[in-house]
Amino acid sequence: MARSSSMALFLNVRELTLLVGYLSTALLLAFGQDVPEPDACTPESAFECYDQYRLDFKGAQALAVEGKYQDAIYGKCSVVKDKLPCHKQISLCPESKAADFRRQEQGYQALSDIICNDTQALNDSYAAGLCQDVDKLIECLVERNFRLHEDDPPRNENMRLCRRLQGSLGCYEETFNSSCPVPLESAKPAFAKTQEAFILLAGCDEPNGSAHLSATLQGLPVALIALAVARWTAS
Repeated sequence: MARSSSMALFLNVRELTLLVGYLSTALLLAFGQDVPEPDACTPESAFECYDQYRLDFKGAQALAVEGKYQDAIYGKCSVVKDKLPCHKQISLCPESKAADFRRQEQGYQALSDIICNDTQALNDSYAAGLCQDVDKLIECLVERNFRLHEDDPPRNENMRLCRRLQGSLGCYEETFNSSCPVPLESAKPAFAKTQEAFILLAGCDEPNGSAHLSATLQGLPVALIALAVARWTAS
């Protein structure tokens, strides 16, 4: 009788162990999809992911200029709205990590709104971008980065893009080509609308990016500030 009781107890314990194992496996299967890939929540991965939307936007701009490919633009909109696989992974990051990418999310929303709802802005921003004199822009970017940054060119790809995007916007008026068929008063706001979205998308105000001009000036060495003031007073 005692032997039968021991056997029954053993079987009950074994069944309970198996049940716990099955439940654990089921939980892993059920919630495993809610765990991001190991590298998905790093600044480097987020930058590479969000930057793909910038390239999609460039493609949508070209389609808008042709004026004959609205269906293709709708296709671009669908791709952006559905989110890239890497973007879906980022959405699974814990809140402590996701908070680092809020500016990128704002940039994503801004670009998706333009692609999906504002074909005219696509066209206008493309035309405005063509109105920059390339040679003058290069000169302006070099001078600007030399004046504002000690580590130019930076090794970090994200920071390089931030400086180029912000510099292109900051240099727009002085690099505007006077032969442009669009007046500066119209071209500059159109260019700024998309450029500011790009700057957000790159997370340029985040620690992994680069600060806006006003924030950058606060971090300039005193000597560089004095040099900038001296140049300004001498001109």
